[in-house]
Order: sequence, then C-alpha cells, then structure tokens
Amino acid sequence: MKARTTLNLPQDVKIILFVSNHIGLARKGFRELVHALSLVPDNQNLMLLGVGDSHILDIDAPFQVGQIDFLTDDNMTALMYSAADLTALPSKQDNLPNIILESMSCGTPVVGFDVGGISDVIRHEENGFLARAGNIGEMATTIAEALSNLDALKDCGDRGRSLIENKYSLSAQGLAYKTLFHSVVENARASKR
Repeated sequence: MKARTTLNLPQDVKIILFVSNHIGLARKGFRELVHALSLVPDNQNLMLLGVGDSHILDIDAPFQVGQIDFLTDDNMTALMYSAADLTALPSKQDNLPNIILESMSCGTPVVGFDVGGISDVIRHEENGFLARAGNIGEMATTIAEALSNLDALKDCGDRGRSLIENKYSLSAQGLAYKTLFHSVVENARASKR
C-alpha cells in the first residue's frame, strides 16, 4: 500500500487512526478507545496510529502504537487517512467533527460513539460504524466486526466517499447556501407584501 510505504508504516497490521490535538481531554474518549482496542480479539495485529500530542506514546497496550505529528500538507494528510483501515472517533461529546469528513473523503470509514453530530453523518454499517455512547464493549465488538471483512470495509469507505462528494463537497455546500439565501430573500419579500 503506497500510503503506508510513504509514511513508513507496517503493511501487515490493521491500522486504527486517532486524531486529536488534545488527547488528554476526557471528552475525546482516548482512554475508552485504548480500553476498547484492548478487548478486540487478535489485537496484537492492530496498530493504534495517533496524530496529535505525544501522550499517545505513553500507553501500555497489547497492540502496536505509532505516532505522527500533525500534518499541514493536504497530500500528506490524505495519505495518513488512506493508510488507515479505520478512523476512530470515540468522543463522548462532539458536534460535526471535521475528522469524519476528512476520513470519509479519503475512503476510510469512521467508527465512533453515537453522540452529537457524529451520527448526523455516520450511518451504521453503511458508511461507517456506531457504538452506543460510552459502551466500550460495543465499541470493541464494532471495531472487530468492521475489521473482520475487508471487502465490506472497503465498500463502506466507498459509500462514505460518495456521501462526501454528493453532500459535503465545496460545490454541494455552495449550492446549499445559495438555495438557503434565496429562500431567506423570498420569505422576506413575501412578508413585506
């Protein structure tokens, strides 16, 4: 896999990507993710790849751990997402995180807790995966099931990419704003009559 070669990542493990500028914030769910990955069967064939502050290297886990500093180059960022099998978003609370949109735009499905705006984008087993909020055992099971069928995982990633192109691309968002603005203007005109 070219992305893994470029980033000097192992080819023979399943990579779970976790991105956070502040891993130590409890609401980011990093501890819950580490616990969930510890429960995944055959976890010695997993790698948790962290992007963000260096706290990720300080964990004691039965799986491999890797670290990438934040990337400012869009091409390298795309490679990072493409190198992963799955992006984890175990937030306990969140709005509509860009991580979801970025990962899906690279064809990498996201697994997260069903909280906030996460479930506004992720449709379980269609374009990503959801576990009940805070349920670590369910998160572990969901990750294990997602990684057990790589063809289905790829199809899920393809559907996520299609969603991004159709609903979240710049042109789609521009058209949505244009439609909204025209509606506001028409409503204002109608109310003056």
